[in-house]
Amino acid sequence: MGRLRRIPARSYYWLSFVRLKPGTPHAAAAAELQVLVDRFARQDPNNYPQDTRVAIVTLNEEVLGRFAGTLVLLFGAVVALLVIGCANVSILLLARGTARQHELAVRVSVGASRARLIRQLLTEAILLSVTGAVLGVAAAYRGVSAIAAMLPHYSFPHEAAIRVNGMVLLFSAAVALITGILFGISPAWQLSRPQLGQLIQASSAKHSGSARGRNMHRLLIAGQVALTLVLMAGAGAAMKEFVARTHTPLGFDPDHVFAMNVALPKVARPPQCE
Repeated sequence: MGRLRRIPARSYYWLSFVRLKPGTPHAAAAAELQVLVDRFARQDPNNYPQDTRVAIVTLNEEVLGRFAGTLVLLFGAVVALLVIGCANVSILLLARGTARQHELAVRVSVGASRARLIRQLLTEAILLSVTGAVLGVAAAYRGVSAIAAMLPHYSFPHEAAIRVNGMVLLFSAAVALITGILFGISPAWQLSRPQLGQLIQASSAKHSGSARGRNMHRLLIAGQVALTLVLMAGAGAAMKEFVARTHTPLGFDPDHVFAMNVALPKVARPPQCE
């Protein structure tokens, strides 16, 4: 091990709260404040060391830093649930598409290109994902207040606003578009190549009632049920873990407690504080 570096006898730490104009870069604000600090250092070098530097930390960074582990865990659980849910929808699209093989074969026979079929099926998948995003945002408007009420009142500043804002809407729209494309392209690609010779000669009822079709439908339904159970179990586990993380026993009663920092002079400092 290397030698431990001793903290200087006189160390300085200033904490100031400033409000920046909307759109002001943090680097520009830090540079402007650094000019003032350098001027103070030239005028009063005893109280302002030459190596004093300005660091800007936003309120979100300060508050969310305490919940970094919990938020990462929650975000990972949400991503896993999103993937499972999208896979479930992809299976449903594939199952629905098998019942439309006769329709797709007829469209190909009258001149529809494969790209046109893929575009049609992909558009249906994107519309489905956008509808889910709209319903999710609507539920979030109702659920965000309930989730905020579950958090301990001392866990975040009272002036912090927890709400669904424009960034959340943009993120939801982007996720809906991306998931609709990623999980809709595979069924669209597979269903865009119908077997014309077999499907046109047979009726749609006969085709849907064939043994191969029934086995495929049973397999897809079994996969859907399995993924739904995994989705429900994962959602319950994520919510349980989140509540447990936010209600961890602190070992003391945080109600009616005031926290403050006191800088005592060396002559008045008790021996046990040395």
